Parts: sequence; C-alpha cells; structure tokens
Amino acid sequence: MENVKELLQKLERFAVVANEENSNKTIHLENGLEVNYRIEVSKMYRLGCDLFQAVVWVKKDGICGTSWGCTDMEESREVVEWFYKKSEIASKMESEERKKAEADIKRLLA
Repeated sequence: MENVKELLQKLERFAVVANEENSNKTIHLENGLEVNYRIEVSKMYRLGCDLFQAVVWVKKDGICGTSWGCTDMEESREVVEWFYKKSEIASKMESEERKKAEADIKRLLA
C-alpha cells in the first residue's frame, strides 16, 4: 500500500458489525477484522514533521496483520474521519438492537 487512503478503501469493502464499548477508536468488521487507531506524538517533529500522527492497526484474533503510520495531518484527518463515520454506523446498529430488545421484553411481559 502506498498511502492510508488505499488501506481505508480496502477496509470499506466490509460492513461494520460493532464498535468497542462505544469507542470511536476500535471498529469490528463483518470478516472478523478489528481496526483501531491512536494518536501519537511524532518523534520526528524537530525534523519538520507534523507534531501528531494517527497510527492504524488491523488485527484478527488479537494479532496485528498490518499497521500504518500517517505521513501528514491530512492522512491523520482522513483516518479520524473514517473512524468517526464507522462508529456512527455501529452506534446506530446498537441503538436499533437495544430498541428491539426493549420491545421484545415489553411484549413478553405484557
């Protein structure tokens, strides 16, 4: 992969199934992949690099298969926006599941 856009495009092929504990930093995909990121302070800041860097990990069964450190603020912004979008999808799914469970309980106790 040449850039973080390519990685995110590959991940777009898979549906979101959950996020982790209402976190927008860990997303679970339908194929069993877990994708997360964190923001790190760049050790290369004094050499003219951006101060902060988003780093993405793609794991399966707890094992990291690939990671990507963003090269500039634009890439870091893309990563955070991707995770925000995916966490919204996961939150909506969880809300729908909760509403369905509440309706089932009310129906069973009626």
